[in-house]
Amino acid sequence: MISIIIPVYNASPYLYACVESCLAQSYRDFELIAVNDGSTDSSGEILEEYARKDSRITIINKENEGLPKARETGIAKARSEYVFFLDADDTITPDALEILWNEAQASGCDMIIGQIAVLTESGRIIADTVNKCIYPESEQSLICSILSKSILPSLCGKLIKKRLFEKIMFPYQYTIGEDVITILEIIKAHSPSLSIFNQRVYNYIQHPGSMVNINNTTTADMRMKYMVWVYEYLRNIEHSDDLKNCIAKFFIEEYFAFLRDGGTNCPLFLKESIYGEYIRNKWAISKLTFWRLIMVKLYESSPILGKIMRWLLINIRRIAR
Repeated sequence: MISIIIPVYNASPYLYACVESCLAQSYRDFELIAVNDGSTDSSGEILEEYARKDSRITIINKENEGLPKARETGIAKARSEYVFFLDADDTITPDALEILWNEAQASGCDMIIGQIAVLTESGRIIADTVNKCIYPESEQSLICSILSKSILPSLCGKLIKKRLFEKIMFPYQYTIGEDVITILEIIKAHSPSLSIFNQRVYNYIQHPGSMVNINNTTTADMRMKYMVWVYEYLRNIEHSDDLKNCIAKFFIEEYFAFLRDGGTNCPLFLKESIYGEYIRNKWAISKLTFWRLIMVKLYESSPILGKIMRWLLINIRRIAR
């Protein structure tokens, strides 16, 4: 059996499609745990409607405490060996659970990683992620893959053994990077085995109000808090050449996002690492898009030009959508 865990907060416009995608699964032996995280819209009523029709659906109503706490609450209720996380504004493919379950049985791995498609609300595919573990097999290989995004750093789209969430700290105080923090905590506590199965199982739908589409200083400040957490985590790990490369790429990309969101308050130690070390890493630079690299460099040499480029990038992105 698989436990699907759906944290729900004011998701009524998307909830029908989300739950229907679960009920349409070819693999039938699952429970659906919906954690209603203090919703103030009709999400609770929608969930109750489904629970009356299908005994596999369990609803947990709680006060609003954020995504990590909602997930932890769902995990505590789960009765299965494996859990699968689904955001309330996304959907899964009809054979998602069957694909992941069959691979879990064949491989015996702790984490089965499926493919995620990024879609617009109209259903147009923006990107199809392809997961690759491109580094020599070791505890550092998964860290490298997560930081470099050769494996999509999301808890969604993965079938994960429930026991991996034991003895870890959930990132309650984070609204950016909480999935990366959780995965890094899992690596530190359990050194999980993984199997990559590149067949689409998850539809990540970009809505106008999605966190990925919000650019403001509050988002920037939370991103910096997340970057500092990762920096501190990595200080206690021996750095291979591969890991050094991935660290450099990770922090340049996250610093770009921080600047794009209007961030200004970067700790001196991190800024010195970015401009004194990471920006000089030839491998990392070769993996970055030209305009991201230029904007990061401009903010060092001429903050005014950096702000002009930020304005151009944000508005071009809005027009493109």
